[in-house]
Amino acid sequence: MCRHLAYLGEPARLADLVLMPQHSLVAQSYAAQELLRGTVCADGFGVGWYADGDPEPALYRRECPIWSDPDLAGVARVVRSRCVVASVRNATPEVGHVGAAGVQPLVSGRFLFSHNGFIAGFAERARELRALLPDDLYAAHRGGGDSETLFLLILACIRDADGDLAEGVAAALAEVSRRAPGSALNVLATDGRSLVASRFRAGDDPSDSLYLLERPGSVLVASEPLDGDPGWTAVPEGNLAVLGTTATTRLVEVVR
Repeated sequence: MCRHLAYLGEPARLADLVLMPQHSLVAQSYAAQELLRGTVCADGFGVGWYADGDPEPALYRRECPIWSDPDLAGVARVVRSRCVVASVRNATPEVGHVGAAGVQPLVSGRFLFSHNGFIAGFAERARELRALLPDDLYAAHRGGGDSETLFLLILACIRDADGDLAEGVAAALAEVSRRAPGSALNVLATDGRSLVASRFRAGDDPSDSLYLLERPGSVLVASEPLDGDPGWTAVPEGNLAVLGTTATTRLVEVVR
């Protein structure tokens, strides 16, 4: 399974979010403490961020392990952003290796997305799930992975919800839960201004871990705490955390 994080707040260096913490994504890629499946996240990594004045995010993604990339440190040292999503990938047996298209985060227009988990029985359910997509989003498929299908379903539901990010994510997760019981659906989704993070399993098995750290003017969410700050709190299972920098985090239960 993957480990991922998202940040929203005052401009921060990518290095300070992704590389420098004691239990950074680099450390989590080979020494995760709460990984439910697998042992290392070595099947690629990615970082997405928003530049000031540009509503569409930039991406830096590679198929190699994060610890082996020679260029990430240089990029992360100089790039600052108010909104960041990053992920390290452990390909699941349900999907396997699907090339660069399976490396997250994923982007479409102003939306940035990461999925830690899997859609249960995806090979048998892919056609059914993709049939729910409008023509333009169906045509946007670039790979064969379940995470991309989930992202496109979320985009379709956000559209149906008149652009409401939290409502769209909740509707998509509920739909996948009904059609693919047993799916693991921890997602991060942002439009650069607001952020939604889910900790959700469509069934009775434990959900993948997810933690939240709120500081004045910023919020940080991650699969595992990045450091020893006592402010890290676990997101309750079965919930979305709707995050912003000017209001208290709102928890929304996902209806199965």
